[in-house]
Amino acid sequence: HFDRGSYRRHGEGLPLTSRDVRWFMSHHAPSGQWCDPRSAPVRLRKVTGCPPAWIATAEYDVPCDEGEAYVRALERGCVLAIYMRVPSLTLGVARLINDVPEAQAVVDAAADDVRRVRLQARIVPNQ
Repeated sequence: HFDRGSYRRHGEGLPLTSRDVRWFMSHHAPSGQWCDPRSAPVRLRKVTGCPPAWIATAEYDVPCDEGEAYVRALERGCVLAIYMRVPSLTLGVARLINDVPEAQAVVDAAADDVRRVRLQARIVPNQ
């Protein structure tokens, strides 16, 4: 689970380390369930029937390779996956909207893409 290249490349010296990811996972599920698809959707054997997904990864985020792998799996399964890789930033991009112009662009893109997909699917929000 923690053997992807991004864990090695970005696992130390950034705001989120590989050790931090393990800590968060330990609070999410027992270690024996970390590879369970309910904890790690990238581990799904079959993605057919999964809902459309909007996924963004930050270039310097420890689990960015997992996000990219999940996008590829969804695409292979013909599931709509909108993907954005944010260069030069770390995890928590959305929290930076008041400080980093690129962060606002990510949040705006997410809103636009979700709105577009909702309209295509003719999903009307509850009123």
